[in-house]
Amino acid sequence: MTHRNSSLASKYAQALLNSIFKSITYEQIGQIKNALEVLRSRKKALSFLALSHYNSQDLQNVLIAFLGKFKIDINIAPLVATLAKHKRLSLFPDVLDALITLYKQKHNICSCTIISAHILTHEQKERLTRLAERLFCRHAEVRFLVDEGLIAGIKIESNNRVWEYSVAKQLRAIHSVLKEVCGGN
Repeated sequence: MTHRNSSLASKYAQALLNSIFKSITYEQIGQIKNALEVLRSRKKALSFLALSHYNSQDLQNVLIAFLGKFKIDINIAPLVATLAKHKRLSLFPDVLDALITLYKQKHNICSCTIISAHILTHEQKERLTRLAERLFCRHAEVRFLVDEGLIAGIKIESNNRVWEYSVAKQLRAIHSVLKEVCGGN
């Protein structure tokens, strides 16, 4: 996507969010995210949005019916109509993506990956999720991974921030000091 298209998608998303901000829920954002993943996974579905020889009303109806399958009960029809009117239906997935991003920013929601050296219990996952929320944001959407390379410990990554408390980190620090002291390798 070009910078111009990204900027346009963000503007459409901001306008939509302004009109539905008080009524849209986190669950609806999740439904939009699911719909977007399905739409992006089907390249043919995306390519039909860029074809101008289709009747724009038909394309609008298809998009609204598609969103209906995901039980997205916000009024997105005006957005679809505006995109169709300006021959920008191909921006629709990018507008949804920008909508999700803006919603998360306004509600201080971040996506985190919590990496542990071993499989975690449910209680450990809950405690680490709360830690991620204290470190990075008010609400964390968390994905858990196991990386035995940590040896023992935890690493939490969110966007461009990392918090780590692990044996692997301590070994890297020791290696760095030894490398500096010994002058090289």
